[in-house]
Amino acid sequence: MKTKDIRNGLKAHLADLDTRLTFIWPNAKNKNAGRAPVKPYAEVRIVNARQMGGTLKGNEHHIEEATLSIQVVIAEGADEGEDSALDYADDIAAVFLEGERISITNGEIEILARPDIRDGFQGDTDWRVPILIPYRARATT
Repeated sequence: MKTKDIRNGLKAHLADLDTRLTFIWPNAKNKNAGRAPVKPYAEVRIVNARQMGGTLKGNEHHIEEATLSIQVVIAEGADEGEDSALDYADDIAAVFLEGERISITNGEIEILARPDIRDGFQGDTDWRVPILIPYRARATT
């Protein structure tokens, strides 16, 4: 199981979500040619990744435990509060069910706990609502 297989599996799972949000992954090409993304959007990061059980090949591992961190970003003052950001956060959380298993190349991802929607906070010119989704990926071959 390779790290890119885990990331691609999570991307594919999010792609199934029926929302108008654009998901922005690390180092992905910005479609706005250097300008900030059009709001609303969601920034996606993998945090606290810990890989265990490497092989002699050196480029694969058997287990990865991490947190999928997604921040919903809406314009400052949008809808006179944070309602739309919380609606998006609820929609995202709904597609990651505790105990769910997502098949990936040479493995599977298990969602370890119910997604945690955190309190929103003010950015420079926006409002952000974080969602934290703990997972464990395991090799099956």
